[in-house]
Amino acid sequence: MEPDHTQRNPYSPPATTELEPTSSEVARRPLATWLLLIVLFAMMLIWIAGMLRFFGVVAQHGNDVRNPLRLAMAFAGLLGFVAVALLAIVSIYRRWHWGRWLGIAAIVALIIWNFLRHDASRYPDNAQRLGALTAQYVILPLLFAWWAYAFGFSSKAKRYFSRDT
Repeated sequence: MEPDHTQRNPYSPPATTELEPTSSEVARRPLATWLLLIVLFAMMLIWIAGMLRFFGVVAQHGNDVRNPLRLAMAFAGLLGFVAVALLAIVSIYRRWHWGRWLGIAAIVALIIWNFLRHDASRYPDNAQRLGALTAQYVILPLLFAWWAYAFGFSSKAKRYFSRDT
């Protein structure tokens, strides 16, 4: 007599219909992600404060506006910064796949701003000036590059932004 192979194996795991991972299986948010969320949120608040001050100035000197189109473009630019920052914050927080690329783009924008910003600082001697330039053009870009790697390409980031979890 041959054994019956149609019976269920008692050592196999139970069949489940649950496709969503449990909360213990979801990858935790990496530190680089928290840091970027905080920085983007702070920048968004600064741009909103700038928009409010902008409205205040326009309200006080509304009759002196010579070019309303330029005024509208300036407002649209500020509103665009706020919208992009909000989109990046939401997409990173909700683990959307393209949120990873928006975050990397934000870090690259911070690197570019670091190089292009005007430094009006006065230093008493050349040693302090050299230290400031070294920090601005060497140390900060290296830290930003490390941050971009930790945010977008590390194993924790890949696990955080993967669609499986």
